[in-house]
Amino acid sequence: VPLKHFDVRIASRTLLRASRPPRGFPAVHAVSNLDLVLGPFPLYLVCVYGPPPWGLGAVLSAVRAALPAYLSRFFPFAGRIVRDPGTSIPEVACNNAGAELVVANAAVPLAAVDFANIERSLGLIQVPFDAGFALSVQMVRFACGGFSMINPLLAAAIQRRLYRIEAADLAALQTAAATVSGRRPSRFVALCAHVWKLLARAVGESAPNCRMAWIVDGRRCVEPSAGALDMYMGNVVTYASHEASVSDLRRMPLHDVAATVRAAITTVMTKDRFQDLVDWAEENKAAYKDGGKWTEEVNLGLGSPALVISGFVSFAIDGDLGFGKPRLVLPWLRHNRLGSAAMILVPCPSGDGSWFVEGTRLWPRLVEVVEDVLESLLTPVTAGSLGFAEPAGEHYGSRL
Repeated sequence: VPLKHFDVRIASRTLLRASRPPRGFPAVHAVSNLDLVLGPFPLYLVCVYGPPPWGLGAVLSAVRAALPAYLSRFFPFAGRIVRDPGTSIPEVACNNAGAELVVANAAVPLAAVDFANIERSLGLIQVPFDAGFALSVQMVRFACGGFSMINPLLAAAIQRRLYRIEAADLAALQTAAATVSGRRPSRFVALCAHVWKLLARAVGESAPNCRMAWIVDGRRCVEPSAGALDMYMGNVVTYASHEASVSDLRRMPLHDVAATVRAAITTVMTKDRFQDLVDWAEENKAAYKDGGKWTEEVNLGLGSPALVISGFVSFAIDGDLGFGKPRLVLPWLRHNRLGSAAMILVPCPSGDGSWFVEGTRLWPRLVEVVEDVLESLLTPVTAGSLGFAEPAGEHYGSRL
């Protein structure tokens, strides 16, 4: 039985600075208006590894040796997040004050961790850090010799769950969502259409309509030429959303739902859309001075039930530090009191074509549909499915 709780104890905290600060780098790195649209919040990137062949000491030495050179190339991460004294808008002081390297220990093996319940796994292995750090790298060592690396970067009861969908099932969804002419949608669109139908099933008769929203990457819409934004450190994303009848969604074939998804996303993928966002943030940024905040309306949970999906599928996350690929790579963020449901799609680092589906905000009824309906295709992740086998003769039961 996976553990419901385990403790993480800090062994050390170290500041590491850029070994070769770039000459002439601005003293202050201002965030863009597109960043201000999203607002400031901490984001973690969690990588979980099996036992490395040369031991954890070699991994820690490699991280300590590599981080100063990394900070020299991505210099703002060696600075501090501050507020402009006049406007209170966040910015990065590029002063090479140093990034934080935290080493901590968890006295349990990874085989005993409840990966399906994110609050009992990823939610327990994060070490608190000062909000002024632009980068805090956290290494948590487990009793089995495995470890995690964590990088924090700039209504009804909510549950957090972690699922996996196999490559063959994604391909089958693409085939089922193909147009009459045989054109198959992307895996992202096909899976979104499938999840929207699951959402409609979960909503049932409790509401006549439900909404799907997507956080989409618009770099190709705004960059003047290929690669022009490669050195841009910031977001170029926007929301797309669409509301539909629950009864229609349950009745419609998958290819019709996929066409609706594609059309909704295509509508916002224009240069004018992003220029409007830049202009809006410019007009409203004075709100920061009074501590104001904003978010997309679909996030608030007002109106018809809504599910927001973001995809890390276009970002290649290798995670191989020279000791093998991680078994799990996931972004992690806390949504506080926002009322919509939310999922994040991330490719499995094994490269086998399967995806992790991270349910960062799920209603109990939606969890019930996903886990109890055979055709949901989403399987809860376990320590065993990640390759963390429990040692022979050992058993770790719940402490509660």
